[in-house]
Amino acid sequence: MFLRENQVNGSIPSEIGNLKNLVTLDFGVNLLSGPIPPAFGNLTKLKTLYLDSNKLDGLIPLEIGNLKSLYFLCFEYNNLVGPIPSLNNLTQVRSLSFSHNHINGTIPPGIGSLKFLCHLNIQHNKISGPIPSTFGNLTQLKFLALGKNQISACIPSEIGNLKFLIHLTMSNTHLTGHIPSTFGNLTKLEILNLDNNKINGLIPSEIGKLKNLHRLILNSNNLTGSIPAFLGDLTNLDSLFLSSNLLDGFIPHELMKLSKLKFLHLSSNQISGLIPPEIGALSNLLELDLSNNNLNGPIPVTLTNCSELHQWRDTPTIRNLARLKYLDLSYNNVSGQIPDSLEDQFQHCSKSSSAQLIASEYSKCHDEYHNFQPSFRPQKVKRSLHYIEICLPVGLFLAFLILGLLFVSRWWQCKAKTSHTEAKQVRNGNAFTIWNHDARIAFEDIISATEGFDIRHCIGTGGYGSVYKAQLPCGKVFAVKKLH
Repeated sequence: MFLRENQVNGSIPSEIGNLKNLVTLDFGVNLLSGPIPPAFGNLTKLKTLYLDSNKLDGLIPLEIGNLKSLYFLCFEYNNLVGPIPSLNNLTQVRSLSFSHNHINGTIPPGIGSLKFLCHLNIQHNKISGPIPSTFGNLTQLKFLALGKNQISACIPSEIGNLKFLIHLTMSNTHLTGHIPSTFGNLTKLEILNLDNNKINGLIPSEIGKLKNLHRLILNSNNLTGSIPAFLGDLTNLDSLFLSSNLLDGFIPHELMKLSKLKFLHLSSNQISGLIPPEIGALSNLLELDLSNNNLNGPIPVTLTNCSELHQWRDTPTIRNLARLKYLDLSYNNVSGQIPDSLEDQFQHCSKSSSAQLIASEYSKCHDEYHNFQPSFRPQKVKRSLHYIEICLPVGLFLAFLILGLLFVSRWWQCKAKTSHTEAKQVRNGNAFTIWNHDARIAFEDIISATEGFDIRHCIGTGGYGSVYKAQLPCGKVFAVKKLH
């Protein structure tokens, strides 16, 4: 029975339990409300059960544990409460998703007995207590998401047994203790996200074995020690987030071997020393945040070799800075002259509301002005400060005025009736109508709103794919699912 995305409303009738030969039941993405009928427990031949993205409330019935033939179970994006019931009898299940509900209680240890489980997503709930050590028995698991809960205690070392794991997210919980050295066994891991916890200690050297790792996100913890040089061996890494920890020492030169790196965030630590001149080798870098550290010395001229950094002014000296989005070196002890190639851009950035080049905390830059060496050409630095003081307020005012006019214009477009909108030709010829939205949207707009389905817009992952949050220029927000 397939009724997905049909705006079906009302409650699910308990008579559905009479369909004892039913194999597939998909009521996902509708307007269903009320509780899940316990009569579902009679559907013992059911292999697929999708009730995601509705308005269902109440408890998850204990009778769900009777569905011994079940392969896929998805209750995500509802208003379900109470604990996860015992699922020990779901011995054939491959995928379980309860994310984005109000489920509380602890994680049932019996989930660790589901030996065929490949996908487990219970993030965005109110689950508390520890992560069961029995999770180490889920040797077929590829996706594990426990983030945004109230899970506490240490990460069990048994997680290291999940040798097929590709995606591991435990962000925004209350995890403590060290990162287990057994993580070195997760050699297929591509995403490791432990953001915003209370994890302490060193980054274990075993992390250097994760050669398939694309994203390492350890922001907002209590990690200590220096940034390990072995991170430079993770040649597939495109995102490294270590901000807001207690890391000290120098930025290792080995990081500059990460040629695929797009995001490097090391802010709000105790890092000292120079910015490595080899940073120019990071030719794919889009964002660099080194703010709130103890860095000193000059900004390397080689930074202009980062060809993916966005240019705001096409001059011969900065022609390589093609896509600079964000460069933050504020609250350090960086000294010397801003390199010619960046200085000219800095002057132009001060006039632009869309660019941001923060070379140093302004007051420090002003105080140290008279201490610059002659070779640093203080006249240019003074001219840069003059541009900032005079042009920045004017530029910001004009930018906000233009944005305000664009917003009003866009708002009136979004208020147009559907009949007029449907007659309007979309740029790429492919348009979609979104329920409860009085306009049409092109696929290109979806790509723009999610920044190419960037992980920062990902709000959940289900059985068929990942769900992203997209906001239209008119202000309306909707969720879009990218199928596997």
